[in-house]
Amino acid sequence: MSFKNHARSVGIAAGCLGMLISSTIASAASGAPADLTAVPFAELMNYQITSVSKQREDLSSAAAAVSVITQEDIRRSGMTSIPELLRLVPGVQVARISGNGWAISARGFNGTFAGNLLVLIDGRSVYTPLFSGVYWDVQDTLVEDIDRIEVIRGPGATLWGANAVNGVINIVTKSASETQGTLATMGVGDVERGFAGARHGGRLGERAHYRVYLKYLERDEFEASGGFAAHDATEDFRGGWRLDWDIDESDTLTFQGDVYSGERDGTFFDSTAPPLLPAPIVVEDTAEVSGGNLLLRWSHEISEASDLSLQFYYDRTERESVSLGEDRDTWDLDFQHRFPLLDEGNVLWGLSYRRTEDDITNGNVVSFAPMKRSDDLIGGFLQAQLPLFDDRLVLTAGSKIERNDYSGWEIQPSGRLSWSPLEGHTFWGAVSRAVRSPSRFFDDAKLRIVIPAAGFPLIFEQVGNRALEAEELLAYEVGYRLHVERTFSLDIALFSNHYEDQIAQAPLLAPPPPGVALQTQYINGEEAHSYGLELSSRWQVLERWRLDLSYSFIDIDRHLAVSGVGAPLATTDRKTPSHQAVLRSQLELPLDLELDTTLFYTSTINSLDVPGYLRVDLRLGWEPFEGVELSLTAENLFDKDHLEWIGAEAPSTRVPRSVHARATVRF
Repeated sequence: MSFKNHARSVGIAAGCLGMLISSTIASAASGAPADLTAVPFAELMNYQITSVSKQREDLSSAAAAVSVITQEDIRRSGMTSIPELLRLVPGVQVARISGNGWAISARGFNGTFAGNLLVLIDGRSVYTPLFSGVYWDVQDTLVEDIDRIEVIRGPGATLWGANAVNGVINIVTKSASETQGTLATMGVGDVERGFAGARHGGRLGERAHYRVYLKYLERDEFEASGGFAAHDATEDFRGGWRLDWDIDESDTLTFQGDVYSGERDGTFFDSTAPPLLPAPIVVEDTAEVSGGNLLLRWSHEISEASDLSLQFYYDRTERESVSLGEDRDTWDLDFQHRFPLLDEGNVLWGLSYRRTEDDITNGNVVSFAPMKRSDDLIGGFLQAQLPLFDDRLVLTAGSKIERNDYSGWEIQPSGRLSWSPLEGHTFWGAVSRAVRSPSRFFDDAKLRIVIPAAGFPLIFEQVGNRALEAEELLAYEVGYRLHVERTFSLDIALFSNHYEDQIAQAPLLAPPPPGVALQTQYINGEEAHSYGLELSSRWQVLERWRLDLSYSFIDIDRHLAVSGVGAPLATTDRKTPSHQAVLRSQLELPLDLELDTTLFYTSTINSLDVPGYLRVDLRLGWEPFEGVELSLTAENLFDKDHLEWIGAEAPSTRVPRSVHARATVRF
């Protein structure tokens, strides 16, 4: 996009903002209450989280590397999607693959199908056993309804199970009682072509609250590295509801659900084309995606120190395209019980069962045999937490035992220690074991990849292996938190991770099929060691000015665990930048104006030959009347575009500069 075209886009967005101002002011009630859920600086370190121990605890005392993206962080960022919001967390790598695709991981090992992160939305796992990862393009809701995003960097398998290896992301939406009244939001831009949402909340009797919402978005295509349109536009429509019922003083019931439908344009290299063509054929495809979910949760408080809960959810996903089709049904039942231990401690235990059934439509890039499969996952966990020395020292120990249909029984223990010798100072340490179970892809898939080469493209095949064992991680972590009331906070985490039985590709000894340059099979053939540092700080410089700084460093050393004939191919970096940093400035100006600036730095990804980049985002917000909020956001402001990822399956895509305007009304 030229500077002239970009200026024109800014002008269009500014003009749209002006029209939105007049329309929203006209529709807002003059006495509308504000619904901005800012978290005061003094309260942040006492922020209540649930992801580390599956029970409420203060962020300051958690014995884990955990970050919280609050609703105020979300609002002031100007971002419109959950994957983009994760850029704010140290140690989390977010690489934009295309207009509707992301590669996201924590503490390394990123990839198009990264599978070391467990992601939940209101306690519902959105992990797919197809590749032990997440379809990030369909994880969405009204961002105004998100209460917080809790991110654990490091293993969380003792409570959450397999695949919570390098982290857990828990997206928690607000209760229905916190979203009463009506909200309408809409926006336009050059990449975010149009998005709109509406939500209404009300009461049912004296003890029940509900909300319903609708959301629509249209996102324009990016530009491929070759200068042509990348054909990766997005259109999406979704809706949902939530009901929270306080049955009595001890019992609560939550019933919620979502449905969605949309289209995802994409491109890929055609692996069915003759191998002697001078260049690979690029195929344009449009995936039809749809699905829905239902969740029912009952909680019962026995006493202040004892409670239990029972949760059930059903999830349906459908994805149909030329490259692959998948229909999947998942049923999940989870029970947990907490009771007191000695005077101040407690024990938490639980049982879970999950069944998933899929129906695959093979494409010309990926094929599965068999095309239908059902898998069961059963598990239980036990964790004890014991405060000592007037609660200044807290010991937490436990383990999860699971059985899956890919690697059988797995045991995942951990021990954690938190020490607060003085007010505002907390030291913590942890030792954990976690596993990543093989996925349906590693077991049953055949993948054909076309790699452009001088003269003619090369075709490679990767085939599955049902004899794989789970990848194992033994993690050592230490950390320190400092909180100076109302002015400054500091959070430091150090880690050393040791991986065994890493899944790698090894050449098959048999001759490859005609037209295929090399055929490989997945084996447990690698080991790895990583270590790193994660730092985040928050400084209230002035009453109206706050600075947030985060930095992360990681080094990964991989080596072969098998040698000789049939050994894995040479190891490479796991597609992870060594350095990442984020600097955020939030400034409140006169006349109810807000100026928010964010700088993102990512170093070079050596194995992909992706250069480092500096991205600058700017948001200008204005609340002309109570209940009316207007904003103008520019992303990647000082760079025409930049590259974040290169994959072997499709042409690389450049992330462009973009601008969008938004108006939100609450009444």
